[in-house]
Amino acid sequence: MVVADVKSGDILALANYPFFNPNIYGKTSASDRRNRAALDIYEPGSTLKPILFAAALEEAVIEPDTLVDCENGRWRVGRKTIRDHHRARWLPARKVLRYSSNIGSAKIARDLGADAYYSYLVKLGLTEKPSVRLPAMRSGMLRPPSEWTEVDQAAIAFGQGIGTTALQLAQAFMCIASGGETRPLRLVKDPESPAPKPGVRVFSRQTAQTVLKLMEEVVEMDGTGRRARIPGITMAGKTGTAQKAGPGGYGDKYMSSFVGMVPSLDPELLILCMVDEPKGIDYGGIVAAPVAREVFVETLALRGKLPDAQAASALADAETVDEVNPEALPQQAALPAPKVIEPGKRVPDVKGLPLRRALDILLKKGIVPVIEGDGMTVTGQRPAPGAPWPEPAEEAEDDVFILQLS
Repeated sequence: MVVADVKSGDILALANYPFFNPNIYGKTSASDRRNRAALDIYEPGSTLKPILFAAALEEAVIEPDTLVDCENGRWRVGRKTIRDHHRARWLPARKVLRYSSNIGSAKIARDLGADAYYSYLVKLGLTEKPSVRLPAMRSGMLRPPSEWTEVDQAAIAFGQGIGTTALQLAQAFMCIASGGETRPLRLVKDPESPAPKPGVRVFSRQTAQTVLKLMEEVVEMDGTGRRARIPGITMAGKTGTAQKAGPGGYGDKYMSSFVGMVPSLDPELLILCMVDEPKGIDYGGIVAAPVAREVFVETLALRGKLPDAQAASALADAETVDEVNPEALPQQAALPAPKVIEPGKRVPDVKGLPLRRALDILLKKGIVPVIEGDGMTVTGQRPAPGAPWPEPAEEAEDDVFILQLS
């Protein structure tokens, strides 16, 4: 999991699971201690497609409504057959991305050309280590286009046959989130790092905005990323489900991923989630997107940027954010005051409050609650109303403050 602030490039969180306790270093395995976001190279799968689209838009190969023949879900390239889960014939390019068509993406890459596509992947840093102060990192794997076969070019279009780290992929998407200019990630805030290289314009601002709008459709309409949707918040996102190569070729193990940016057209937060070898269901939209959604919700809550409950409810009833009539949104009503039992000494009753309001109350007391459920209204809490405020020492044990939502 990588969480970054788009405006500054700061990495807000960099986490791997399963966790390990550094205080008992000798009892942990090397695998558990490995910083996978910086060291593990994965084929990103369809999460890479927005970058292909950005390159194709920049080179005027496609427009959002350019029709692409998706061959009813099966297309022969060389000695390989490319398949789509969403079977269709003619799709506009925007729906090629929304439904994550491998065939449509391969055809766009064919029209773009191997040399042009490769040049954009290089400009986005997918052949070099990210500019992050870590003791060990890797630079991914990408062969020069002179070595690509017709099948290779098709596969790289949908994120197979190319290897990246999570940090590389996050840094590449920072360019799209930042209006088409590269923006290096920063891990250490103090002492200050050496002055970063100035941003390089890779895509026009118009191209970046168009790609963000297409990625918004992936989440906000009937695309593969709709399980990441947060009522009242616009999000640009893309799912990925990549087969993992083994000694005998590609098998039945997968890397599921999701990249998201909020708000969609002027992103402030970027989150990349990658789940290695999920069991049972392996689609990125089912496995990784809900995880990213949970992190988005908690991060936005900590920043006080979750929508008000009434507006969120109105937006949730619409098929997409674009379909909401602003005049139909209820006027902001006065939020109910919490029923404080003993101000400053006892836990208030925050049940029935919007999540945002409850968090404002608790965070001012230095309490960062654990959130259970996916709703926007608090329906339960622990400790119970009237109990003493949890002390910092207690929070580390069993008395974590929990808000239950519905």
